[in-house]
Amino acid sequence: MKNQMTRILMGLMLAAALFGVIVAQEMPKGEWRAEFQTGGEQIWLQIHWEDFGSTHTWGTTWKVSEIWGLDPNLSIGTRPNVHFELRRDAGTLTFTGDFDKGVGFGKISYAPNAEFVQGMKAMGYSDLSSDQIFSMTINDVSREYIKQMRDLGYRDLSADTLIRLKQHGVTVEYATGMRGLGPKDLSVEQLIELRNHGASVEFVKGMSATGLGQLSVEQIISLRNHGVSPEYVKEMASLGLRDLNVERLVTLRNHGISAEFARGMKDAGYPNLRMDELVELRNHGIGADFVREMHDAGYTKLELHDLVELRNHGVSADYVREMRAAGLDHIELSQLINLRNHGVNPEFVREL
Repeated sequence: MKNQMTRILMGLMLAAALFGVIVAQEMPKGEWRAEFQTGGEQIWLQIHWEDFGSTHTWGTTWKVSEIWGLDPNLSIGTRPNVHFELRRDAGTLTFTGDFDKGVGFGKISYAPNAEFVQGMKAMGYSDLSSDQIFSMTINDVSREYIKQMRDLGYRDLSADTLIRLKQHGVTVEYATGMRGLGPKDLSVEQLIELRNHGASVEFVKGMSATGLGQLSVEQIISLRNHGVSPEYVKEMASLGLRDLNVERLVTLRNHGISAEFARGMKDAGYPNLRMDELVELRNHGIGADFVREMHDAGYTKLELHDLVELRNHGVSADYVREMRAAGLDHIELSQLINLRNHGVNPEFVREL
């Protein structure tokens, strides 16, 4: 009996010692810096901490209302000895320090949530490291988040994958919205890639409303990367461009063809230009201003290839007017180009 009690006591002492080590590892300490944004409703908060010989820095903008104990009045005046907390399901970050005219700094401490750790074990995460629990606190990986993602079909996700999802801004609302509008059966990596490229649910919804049909992940990212917005698609369609698809829209945008450019050419007398014609004009630097200037100089209803030739050979409206003032009037386009190619300028003509 005595030996059994001794073994029990030794076991309890060993467990307590191990728990003390874990707690010590799970409570990194560091420093924080904060600055209230315009209006005092948001605050930029950065923390810097060390653990296991490594240093880490993390920062983002928060709504003041999301941080317990943070007084909006700290955005003005001076306040020493402040205390506020970032409370998460995984743990709590405690901030102490001073504020002066909306800028604060001080020390930070961290305490994991024992209930979270136990709850995660019940969900199949029994080997979480202290670093993972801390990262889950910072990135707000909660048990509710995991349950909701599982309901969407994202099961058996590792702790690191869950952290990555939240780090990249993949919320339950985002995943739900993208699955409802975009391609079905989106993988975790596809969700992260879409989020990284700034493809919002509103962006995909807007694109769907333009009539482009069901878009793939690659097409959504291509449109987003090249600055093709739903408004751009609608404007180009309203100007008479038909059969617009992702590839053609990207081509138009890459060549700098805006709705203003296409509308300007239409108003200048070219209402039914094809995509390739718009691209050619834009590539040669021919816009509505060049067309109007040549019109004012006496050259109206020019063919597209004539505009390109004039532009390529440096024949401007100013050149035409100056040559006319020098005594050369009613010159054919081919003659103008020939003169320009041979370096004939108004001074030379006047000296003849």
